[in-house]
Amino acid sequence: MFTIADRIAESNRYEDENIPYNAKVVNAIGWNSSNFDNAFIIPYQISEELAVTSVLGKLNHAKQIMVSHNIKHIILRFVDRIHYVFPQTFDSFVKDFGDGSEEKGAFPHEAINSSNYEEVLTQTTPFPHTAFHSSLKGINTLIETQYNEYVDDEQKFNNRWDYFKYYNEQDTVIMIKPIRNQIILFARFKIDMIHSVSAASNAAAAKFVSCYFPSLFTGYPPYPDFDIHADYFISKY
Repeated sequence: MFTIADRIAESNRYEDENIPYNAKVVNAIGWNSSNFDNAFIIPYQISEELAVTSVLGKLNHAKQIMVSHNIKHIILRFVDRIHYVFPQTFDSFVKDFGDGSEEKGAFPHEAINSSNYEEVLTQTTPFPHTAFHSSLKGINTLIETQYNEYVDDEQKFNNRWDYFKYYNEQDTVIMIKPIRNQIILFARFKIDMIHSVSAASNAAAAKFVSCYFPSLFTGYPPYPDFDIHADYFISKY
């Protein structure tokens, strides 16, 4: 993970060397990772080479976790994307901030378990439509047209294992555009969205920016923007 982080750090450098850039810190962004993924990842980030140097919040629900590599001198900053938006599902986040092209696909989660996964996933035929029935919801989660789309997708792979890997990778892939769109949105208001750790922090930053640069916001009174070169401290006497 830190080998990849090293490459990312170098590729993220600005072409203009005068722009400040901290090459030592690389963001690792997840969705609901503070409640789930981190429990499986963070325990393995403690060794002779690695150390958890900072935790913002409780470890089982942290807004930010910093893990440093003592040899490469790189810091992985684990943040949870769910803290940057109002309460919503993953599908809603992708729909609200994406461009409509992001699709994860479908997989019958109840069709496999710890006992049968090898036998089931090595098969080369698509899952039957009945496999998508949800015992929790009491319905089949795919209508006929959706199932046909799944069959078309699965047939592009050698077996169910390969499709399953693709399906899991889509969790990451379909987050890229929505996150990038949010970063661009806040950049319009001179805010580095990823620098903060929550939607509340970004909202507070936007409030202060609106005071100094009202022209960036629509519907605000036509007050002049703050001029950093003006002398606002001339004595009135």
